[in-house]
Amino acid sequence: MKSPSPCLKKNLTKILKQKDFFDGFPRTVPQAEALDKFMKDNGTAIHYVIALDVTEEEVRCRIAKRRTIDNRADDEEDKLNKRINEYFTKTIHVLPFYESQNRLNTVHGIGLVDEIFENLCKIIKV
Repeated sequence: MKSPSPCLKKNLTKILKQKDFFDGFPRTVPQAEALDKFMKDNGTAIHYVIALDVTEEEVRCRIAKRRTIDNRADDEEDKLNKRINEYFTKTIHVLPFYESQNRLNTVHGIGLVDEIFENLCKIIKV
């Protein structure tokens, strides 16, 4: 298992002090394993992993809409295809990793924003 880089360790330490959230990390099982080890070594753990359950079609629609508003370079079609492929070849395997530890929570991510937000708050007990 590979250790987090010094830069990542510094950022993780900062996040731990703030009791913050990770968004989009870890993206691979080795990263998840290294993160769990780092957290354990620092006397804490990832308590909740939340997966927003949306279809690939919905992701593409949302990104297309965002592309027209924000004009982000990483929302271009070729880059989007690469990100989606990366998700299905690497990141999706993080979900069973955390599910096997009873830390995975899935929230239906299509619908009214207020309802989705309410469901997220129930998980993190806000």
